[in-house]
Amino acid sequence: MRLLAGGSAALVLGISSVLLWLSGSVHARVTSPQPGDGGDTWRQDRKEFTTGVLIKNDGWSALRIVGVGRDEPGLRLLASDDSGITHPFSKPSASVPFTLQPGETVAVTIAYQVTDCAAVGVGKLPIPIRIERTWGTETASVTHSMYQEGNDILILDYRGADAVEWQRALADKVCGADRFSDAPGDVRPGDGGA
Repeated sequence: MRLLAGGSAALVLGISSVLLWLSGSVHARVTSPQPGDGGDTWRQDRKEFTTGVLIKNDGWSALRIVGVGRDEPGLRLLASDDSGITHPFSKPSASVPFTLQPGETVAVTIAYQVTDCAAVGVGKLPIPIRIERTWGTETASVTHSMYQEGNDILILDYRGADAVEWQRALADKVCGADRFSDAPGDVRPGDGGA
């Protein structure tokens, strides 16, 4: 009988733990539906760029978003604000901070100044989302789409061998330099060598 009672208690505890986790009450459950927002702009004269990020609340309770983005190597966060871009599956937010309801997706624009073109990373760079909780501030993160660089455009949500992470592609536009110099001996991703 004790074994049955102990097993039942363990089962109830296990199910309760899973449900608590899935609800987003313990750890916020935010994602970024792909492709991302786009709406990118850049200004070479000021070495600044903006990019849109979609943030979705996959939990069962509302989340108070108090910050999006942060300073990174070679990048200084200027602002995160409502992008004003409307998608069929998202609702533009009020300025950060804002409340994100369960199941809701919001488009937010983040602005960066490039402080050192060479220092901007080429690897994956998740975008931190700071969430106000009763016990303090929690930081979750979302991923942003990759790009294919072109002459005057960036192709969003590109997945080819020559795909470039969002921060590097936008920094290249601001810095006025292509990621690859086309100098003899340079190898582009997907070329297989010179």
